[in-house]
Amino acid sequence: MELMACRLTRDARLRDQWSRFALIGAALRADRNIHLDDRVAQRVSAALAGEPVLVEPTAVATGS
Repeated sequence: MELMACRLTRDARLRDQWSRFALIGAALRADRNIHLDDRVAQRVSAALAGEPVLVEPTAVATGS
């Protein structure tokens, strides 16, 4: 843990990633004390808009 703390003080990209993971963890635990940036929903929507749409195949009934 000490090594991670040292790296976090020197690496802004790692700090940002750590912060996002902490936020995701708090959201999954339904932590009521998390502070969300007002633009979170906008950023998530924009990220999802760039993802391909996955279509689930339709089940075919067999006459067994």
